Amino acid sequence: MADGRSVGYVSQAIAPRSNRDVYHRPADGSRAPTLLLDLDENIDRAVFSRDGTWILYQLVRSPGLRDLFARRFGTDTSIALAASRADEVAPALSPDGHWLAYVSNESGGFEVYVRPFPNIADGRWQISISGGMEPVWANSGRELFYRTMGAATDSQMVIAVTTGKSFVPGTRKALFPLIRYATNLIYPQYAVAPDDRRFVMLRASEGNRVEQLVVVENFFEVLRGPAGRR
Repeated sequence: MADGRSVGYVSQAIAPRSNRDVYHRPADGSRAPTLLLDLDENIDRAVFSRDGTWILYQLVRSPGLRDLFARRFGTDTSIALAASRADEVAPALSPDGHWLAYVSNESGGFEVYVRPFPNIADGRWQISISGGMEPVWANSGRELFYRTMGAATDSQMVIAVTTGKSFVPGTRKALFPLIRYATNLIYPQYAVAPDDRRFVMLRASEGNRVEQLVVVENFFEVLRGPAGRR
């Protein structure tokens, strides 16, 4: 979350609750989870603005139908960001908090779109063509990454963008194929490094093998040790 010391997440593991709500707790686990957003319907995802003022969430209306909403912290009123007869998923807020990227099948197939935030009625731009998913902003705010969907070979894509008083999409570019990497319509399977020059990605599973994300602390010390020298 914005303070860098706590983690916000979706869970239904806290009894006696039966639906998925949003919680947060200190990253060091020093205190029990605190309920942050309690709704009657299930929440699939929660995204927090970098300035700590907004929570964006993906609400499950029915199987195959989800909508996107936002709520300011400290209030009990939500605003609809993308709530229609279409399936709207994968909210991603730009680093400056002014632009919302998301995925919708309003055209018949899933594509990536961008709208102003929080004034979503002020514009809409289609980013992907012939299928798109998993939008993730560059930390500079000058690029938007996404993945193609439904192609013979899905690709990691990037599009340069200009933001300010308006949003101006640039040229799309394919970076590399995703043959070996996991993809998902709702939950991004990759993250962008702070310098925007590298990705952290999940490999696609093989058969029924369970994939694990492994974090190695003191990585360079490990490399300099006996195991690393071998």
